[in-house]
Amino acid sequence: MTKSMVLTGASIAAIVTGGWQAPANAQSDDFALEEIVVTARRRVETVQDVPLSVTAISPREIERAFAVDIQDLEGRTPNLIIDSVSAGPRGAAIAIRGISFEDIEKSFDPAVGVMIDGVVIGTNTGQLLNPFDFESVEILRGPQGTLFGRNTTGGVINVRRTRPTGELGLRGQATIGNFGRREYQVVANAPVIEDKLAIKGSFFLQNFDGFYHNATLNQTAGETDFWHASVAALFTPNDRISVLLTYDRMRDRGETINSSLSQTGLDVICAAPGVPGFAAPQECNRNTDEDLYTIFSEREGPIEDDINAITAEINVSLGRFDLTSITGWRDQDEDVQQDFDASSARFFFTRRLQNYSQFTQELRLAGQITDALDGVVGLFYFNSEYDLTQFSEFGNALAFPFQTNEGVSVINATTDHEATAFAAFADAQYQLTDNWRINGGVRWTYEEKELFRDEAFNLDPTFNIVQDGTGPLPAGNRFITFAGGGDEDFDELTWRIATDYKFTADFMGYASIARGFRSGGFNGRANSLSSLGPYQPETVTTYEVGAKTDWLDGRLRINFAAFVSDYQDKQEEVVRPVDEGGNAQETVVENAASANIKGIEIEVTAIPFDGFTLQTSLGLLDADYDEFLRDINGDLVPDDVSTLNLRRTPDTTFSISGNYEYPLGSGTLNTNVSFRYLDSYFTSIVVDPSVVDADGNIVRDPINDLRSQTDSQSLLDASLAYDFEVNGVEIRASVFGRNLLDDVGINSTLPVAGLLTFGVGRAPRQYGGSVEFSF
Repeated sequence: MTKSMVLTGASIAAIVTGGWQAPANAQSDDFALEEIVVTARRRVETVQDVPLSVTAISPREIERAFAVDIQDLEGRTPNLIIDSVSAGPRGAAIAIRGISFEDIEKSFDPAVGVMIDGVVIGTNTGQLLNPFDFESVEILRGPQGTLFGRNTTGGVINVRRTRPTGELGLRGQATIGNFGRREYQVVANAPVIEDKLAIKGSFFLQNFDGFYHNATLNQTAGETDFWHASVAALFTPNDRISVLLTYDRMRDRGETINSSLSQTGLDVICAAPGVPGFAAPQECNRNTDEDLYTIFSEREGPIEDDINAITAEINVSLGRFDLTSITGWRDQDEDVQQDFDASSARFFFTRRLQNYSQFTQELRLAGQITDALDGVVGLFYFNSEYDLTQFSEFGNALAFPFQTNEGVSVINATTDHEATAFAAFADAQYQLTDNWRINGGVRWTYEEKELFRDEAFNLDPTFNIVQDGTGPLPAGNRFITFAGGGDEDFDELTWRIATDYKFTADFMGYASIARGFRSGGFNGRANSLSSLGPYQPETVTTYEVGAKTDWLDGRLRINFAAFVSDYQDKQEEVVRPVDEGGNAQETVVENAASANIKGIEIEVTAIPFDGFTLQTSLGLLDADYDEFLRDINGDLVPDDVSTLNLRRTPDTTFSISGNYEYPLGSGTLNTNVSFRYLDSYFTSIVVDPSVVDADGNIVRDPINDLRSQTDSQSLLDASLAYDFEVNGVEIRASVFGRNLLDDVGINSTLPVAGLLTFGVGRAPRQYGGSVEFSF
């Protein structure tokens, strides 16, 4: 009989929350690592039985780090990088095994799937989830195109929140820290009808003043004002049916931040320092570490983001099989203003007003077909729509026509986009012998995408981008420079085949081949018919071998994986001549590259002695372009730029953490120290200006713009907590420190077409305290 179990509502409720937690007062000689239960293959099974690379991180482990969002998973998981993207609310650039995408334009699809309660977040914005009320977090590395679908070429971050318990209970936490950090969260559970209907309400409030100083406005910058309210109801009319309905409301009021990295001789904005319309001298030629935290924007860049979401999960036991339905709806309204030039000059400022909505529906039938065979079959539907109105303001230094009375030019662009996808999938596992299994899965996806976009100069000289930018301008106030659209359909077959063998009860080896794809589509910021698209899907085929092992009577766990990924038809930004003729050039998205990525991943967990847990992970990565053509010297002839580094591919990611719990007085003292190391990596594939001389000759092999290279990161975190009980109320008091070494530097950088370069810094040293209670 196979060890895997069908995924049902009742079994989910019993899932161990990932990671290991030492017993608070255990002093027994008989101690071992707990089994970690995951749902990585739409089955409930222990992580040691899953023949793929998956890391399970417990919510308590994240809480010990006092993480603001899931960005703190970076470094704790081999070959995982998560950078924030300031151009969109809670936007993320997530890279798993060197496969990433960061553009917040909603016509483009992420390369890593972020799922919450079984529903995928269809865009890069909104992916930086706060770990509040998490029950389990799983990071699946490698293509997950069979069970999780399109746009999971890098992998999946799979999050589940706690379910209503059916018992009266309350949990709350308050956290304060430097930079004005204030967080308050509460979760309340209550029975409505005993054993039939239970509800859960939760609320999370986060305020943060920011760690930037705006020298132009003489004020602190980078504030966050965010709250998230949720209510869930679990209906279980009998032991065969469960219905979980969840409503979420999120409100984000923050600020976009850009720090100037423009340089004299490289960027137009620094061509005449001090001259009106150009950056001031002190705003050019800055370094990429301490200088990042002083910004010069001449106005604020407020964010207004409102999200409503509904999730419905229904589980029905049909005897030998279980039927699962997951329905998700999400609506997001954004108003984002951003000073891209990052200077005190009026050079390039945008305001983006957009509405995004998505609807997903998945049906799965899973069960034990015979004693040796179990399987999952399903259908999936996805639809998303968004409309965008963008106002882009250009200063007179760029010499655009149709200037307003304030001496700037405004381009008004509108975009309408719709994507629809259907998929059918199946996955089966067969027990050949007591120790040997084979697993195979396939998924067929069909999708349609449609886009219409226009761009126009604003002809209203009195228009103000901030005060009046509430929607498209009347036709009489716009001079259309481009209007076009298209529709295209795509279909793709993705698959996975794996085998594993239990050499002993504590040693399992496996091998697999998996294929995933990221969808094709249209360019949501096109300004010509030739840049509109469509571009075609990209594919990744990964070959992997690994082992899951336990040693020393369960006190030592060592998991290992080695992989090679073949990356074909990679979607990249390419500079090419405009189809309409002449010497004009444009940047488009094309299937312009192929790449080969190899890596090794090791994860170790040990209990050297009772109450102390040691965890360490190591990721090694070797990523290279096999082929990449791009015009880099303006002669309209594609050049070989395959010597560039792929984005967010550090050679080494490493972490080590220790957690010790021991009785003290009437309670338990918990100490936690963690260290994470990330090698240097590039955040942009723009070619460094030194590659081409003043005459347009290529004088060296292309390299990435050096301003987009992060330094290596050494991140030290620590926390100290005391758990005790008063009159039946469990209380935890904590103090914490994050990035105690104050390792600062760039988080991301983008050079923009020789006009300007901006970057964003990572969080400096933070510290604070927290009090948590539950009963």
